[in-house]
Amino acid sequence: MELTVVGRHGPYADVGGAPCSCYLVQEGDTSLVLDMGPGSLGCLRKHIDIRKVTAFYFTHMHYDHVSDFLAMHYLLDDLNHKVKVIVQKSDLPIYDLLFNHPLVEVVNIDESSEIKIGDFTLTFTLLKHPIPNYGIRIKGATRTLCYTGDTMYTPKLIDFFRGADAVLADCSKPADFDGPHVNVTKAVQLEKETGVRILATHITPGKVPYDSFKDVPNMEIVEIGQKYSI
Repeated sequence: MELTVVGRHGPYADVGGAPCSCYLVQEGDTSLVLDMGPGSLGCLRKHIDIRKVTAFYFTHMHYDHVSDFLAMHYLLDDLNHKVKVIVQKSDLPIYDLLFNHPLVEVVNIDESSEIKIGDFTLTFTLLKHPIPNYGIRIKGATRTLCYTGDTMYTPKLIDFFRGADAVLADCSKPADFDGPHVNVTKAVQLEKETGVRILATHITPGKVPYDSFKDVPNMEIVEIGQKYSI
């Protein structure tokens, strides 16, 4: 299983256009895109032909995770290509804006869902955020990757992390941050509690916390454009 980091920032793109959250997970002939924040569509196309994406998954409806899928509508029209989207059902107006399109096939999920997509088996966990956010567990032939989307610290994360070979986690906010994301202090705590390899993301532009994780063996900050073997 291979993870490509298309974008890592939130809640807005960095100077120079470094994108918000977007990740490509691949194994065999299966390609799954996780979130599509601002600036991600063009960068995603550097790594894969959109027609070869097996499915798109969206953790929640905040703009820094979904905005570029609006622009995707124009590309789908040009290609006359239908895509599969896996997402929770939402009453927010942006849900219909994003997914009410003739070339978008929607599969709605909740915590009871288990979905087979190509070589992957997908399950979902509702995490703690101002609007509903479902973390995803991606199980391949021999490896498992989890992605939190956006979440505050909650003991539920411990069970979510355990059993994974790696977790792509929203855990990069400064130590004094007290809001709807995991800060670096809680991130180190999670590593100690689970022993799982943590790939830290959702980074505030200009505040990359390299020093916070330099002495933590199982933690690293993801870099845009890099590929990670899971």
